[in-house]
Order: sequence, then C-alpha cells, then structure tokens
Amino acid sequence: SSAQEGVDDMQKVCTELTDSIKAQSSEIIRLIRAQEEAAIGQAETVQKQLKQEISKLQQQDTDLQTLLHSEDDFLFLQGIRSLSNPPMCETSVNLNRHGLFEQVRKTISEINDRIMDVLNESHAQLSEKDSYNLTLDLNTAHNNLHFSEGNTKLTWGTVRSNPDHPERFDRWWQVLNTEGLTGCWYWEVEWSGTVVIAVSYKSINTKGAGNECGFGHNDQSWCLCCTSSQCTFWHGNVETRALEIPSSSRVGVYLDYTAGTLSFYSVSDTVSLIHKVKTTFTQPVYPGFGFRLGFLGSIQISPIA
Repeated sequence: SSAQEGVDDMQKVCTELTDSIKAQSSEIIRLIRAQEEAAIGQAETVQKQLKQEISKLQQQDTDLQTLLHSEDDFLFLQGIRSLSNPPMCETSVNLNRHGLFEQVRKTISEINDRIMDVLNESHAQLSEKDSYNLTLDLNTAHNNLHFSEGNTKLTWGTVRSNPDHPERFDRWWQVLNTEGLTGCWYWEVEWSGTVVIAVSYKSINTKGAGNECGFGHNDQSWCLCCTSSQCTFWHGNVETRALEIPSSSRVGVYLDYTAGTLSFYSVSDTVSLIHKVKTTFTQPVYPGFGFRLGFLGSIQISPIA
C-alpha cells in the first residue's frame, strides 16, 4: 500500500542518515586522533631539543667558570665573545585544537539540521498522505462534554440532558470516534488544560467508574495525558512518566495498525517525538478524547494543513 511504501521510504532515509552519521563520526574521530598524535610528536621533538639546549647551556656554564679562573686575558676575551650569544630554542608546538573542535561542532550542527529537515519533510508527507478527519460519536460522549464548531471542539460544562445510550460513557469524561481504524492514519489536535488523547477498542466498557472504562487504565486502550507541566502515557493501568513535555499545544498522532505502532508528536514549526509504543492490535482502534475528573481543558480537532 502507499502507506507501507511511505513507512519503507522513511526507514530507508533513517538508515541512510544513520550510516552517514557513523561515517562522519569515524572521520571526525580519525582527525582528532591524528591531531593528537601530531601534537605528541611535536612535543617529543621539542623535549629532545630542549634537552640538547640544556646540555649546551650547562657546558657553557662550565666553560665560563673555567674562563673566570683563567689568568690569560686574551683567552678570557675570546672566550667571553664566544659565550656572549647563547643559542636560543626557537621550536614551539602549534596545537590548533580550537579550530579543529570548532569544525567538529560545525559538522555536528550540520548533521543535526539535516536530520531535522528530513524528519519535518517526512512528517509533512505522512500528514498529507495518511491524514484522517475525525468524526466524534456523540452517542458515546459523557453528558458533561460539550461540543462546538461543527463538533470539532470539546470542552467540559454542565450536564446535558441527552437520552441514555448503551455506548455512552456515564462516569468518565470521554468520547470515541465514529469509525474504527486499521492501516496507517494521522490526525492532530490542539489542546489546553489537562487532556487525554487516546485510541481504544470499541469493546471498552462505558458504564461505571472503574478502570475498565477509563482510557489507558485497561488493556483495551492507550492514552497520552497532557498537562502544562508533564506528559504521561497510560496502558493497562500502567503509567509511563518522564516523557518529553510538548513544546506546543498541538499534538499529532500517527497510527500504523499493521506494524503495531502508535506515536505521539509535538507539532510546531518542527516535529518532536513525545512517545512511541509498540504493540499488537487485535481489533480496529477508535481515536478517543477526554478529561480527567476534576481537571478541565479543551480539545480542538485540527485540520491538516
């Protein structure tokens, strides 16, 4: 499929980048070692020359002492003339390490810029090719969830008087997408406050306040919980902490159902990975959103530019 071709192309680019980085790293290390060996060689040469100069100076000192005790004025004057211009050591070690390491830093910076360019370009290609327009299933929405802007914006509010539905979450502030997904798909949301961005099997329980109903607190769902100060991932009621805090309020989600990967990205002018999980999906997965009890926020489904 075109999605798989995109994944293969991305893997090929990453492999080529890795090989290029390894090759350039080896060359940089070789240059540093060569510079080090050259400096050591120069230092050894200087040390040898200094020893020779010291030996000459010691000999001159001996000669001077002899002259001082000489009673022959002519020999004394000749000796003094020959000792009046002692040899000077003109050898110095030229270690231009600053220039070398400046080049190393420049090369590393260029490599990093190239990697970011490739990742951003790949992200744009994936966004365009695998983008998915979410349609929320209002029959699953908790009655405290309010929708606006064509049902693309989700906030918390007073209880709505909607008829009960067997698929409606009655205790957890959550909602599911209308359609279950397989294959490769990408979507983005803008968020604020404390929010939950998830995927879930349709078979998740919707009635009750137990963990079997909350996104990420069971084996039926996977979710990213974002706040202004931290970002955590949940699955099977197990929390993964120390994730990168999103640098922007836009989060991209990339699902590769066949490969069993689910990736969350912080999206701004650049793209950075927040978290990626590898698993085996056994049912179609439904994008889901919500808020944790006691914490408010907003979620806006964003069109892919």
